[in-house]
Parts: sequence; structure tokens; C-alpha cells
Amino acid sequence: MYQSLASSLFQSRTRAAVLDLLFHQGLSLTVSEMARRSGLTPRSVAVEVRNLLGLGLVSVEAVRGADQVKPNLTHPAALHIQALLRIPANPVTEKAGQQELRETLAALGAPLAGEHPQEHMNLEDALVAGLQAARCDGTLLRVLPVVLAKNLDHLDWQALKQGARRRKLKAELGLLVELTADLLDRPELCRQVADLHDRRRRVPRFYPVARSDYERRLAKERSPAVARRWGFLMNMSVESFRSSLERHSGP
Repeated sequence: MYQSLASSLFQSRTRAAVLDLLFHQGLSLTVSEMARRSGLTPRSVAVEVRNLLGLGLVSVEAVRGADQVKPNLTHPAALHIQALLRIPANPVTEKAGQQELRETLAALGAPLAGEHPQEHMNLEDALVAGLQAARCDGTLLRVLPVVLAKNLDHLDWQALKQGARRRKLKAELGLLVELTADLLDRPELCRQVADLHDRRRRVPRFYPVARSDYERRLAKERSPAVARRWGFLMNMSVESFRSSLERHSGP
């Protein structure tokens, strides 16, 4: 799951998973939430959190009665850890995969300048892969509503939702569909993702990942209501998505 050089360097899947959630994805989570997201046991995560706490890399704060683990982004090692987590285990394969995704999205109608449109995967897989890649790429996030809007008539909703569940992207898919429904004034689309809501989620995540305190502050101030409904903070307005969709709504 953690396809980075760091997962090998840290020599511990648990440590790599915890650091990925905290320092790469920029989340603040309870031990149980980290365990659920990473597929690890709460005990192993708790042990790793204690180790990181002793190193000063994390802090634990009580929020609404629950202990939340937060990354210490002021630690001298924080920037180096983030850099390691962004390095793929196989840069050549990772780059090729991202290129195929962008070419597929372009073939499906995404306004991605300079990309050669060519379908390497089906519509549902491309949307799910796009949602995952958009965690670190705001450009992809901005064009996904265009792709969805242009291909609604050919979409296999069951396959799309299964793919999102398999890759733990239920909330991301819910956000994409509800946002597109708002942009198109088609509220009936929201029924397609009503079953994806996770009432257990309490802590919002940055989507895409915020890289600095400034980006985090802007996201907290500007997040549209649809993002907050799905548990996300983003420094993108609904109008910016609307402008992109209107400019590229043709065939």
C-alpha cells in the first residue's frame, strides 16, 4: 500500500504507514482511525505512536474526548520525512503509470494540455485512479468533474463504487459526484453515492494534501460546503470547478 522508498528505509510497515498518514497525507487521527485506514492492529499502531512521541515527531491532543495524534511539522526531520514519503519505490514504473492515467483522462474528455489522448484503462478505473492521484495533484482534481460529466451515460456505478471501496476512496468519490451534481444542477446524482457516507469520520482531511501552514489555513477558510460534507478541506472554490466545466463542456 505504501509504495515509497521510505517503506523500505524505515524497515517497518507500521512506521511507514503511520508516517504516511501523518506527514504525507497531512492527517490528524486517533490510533483506531490509523489502524482502520492502514489495515494494521490498533496495538501495533499504538506502540509506534509511543515511539514517535518519544522522538518528538508527533503530539497527542485530546479533541472532543478522543486522543488525536498530530504530526510535529516543526521537527527538524519533518521535511526530510515528507520528501522520503513522496519518492516512489520504482520511479520509472510510477511515472509511466501516471502518464497512462493522464492520457486516459484526456481521452475521456479531461482538459489536460499537452497530453496525447489514449485509453489505457476503462472509465471506472480511470476515475478511481484519478481520485487517488488527485490527493497530491490539484490539476487532476479540477478536471475530474469534467470527465464525470462527459461520461455519465456510459458509467457503471456499481463498478465505480466497488473500485472506490477497494482503494478506500469512498469519501473522495462521494465528493466528486456531489460536486458534479451541483455543477450540473442534477441533484438526483447524489443518490448514487448516498451509501458511501462514513458517519465515523470526525476529523477533516486536506484534499489535495496541503504542503504548508499557509495552504492549510487557506483550505480551512475557503473549503466549499460540499467538501466539508464529505470530510475534506480544500483550497478550491466551487466556482473554479464550474469555470473549468463550462469551458470544456462540449464534446
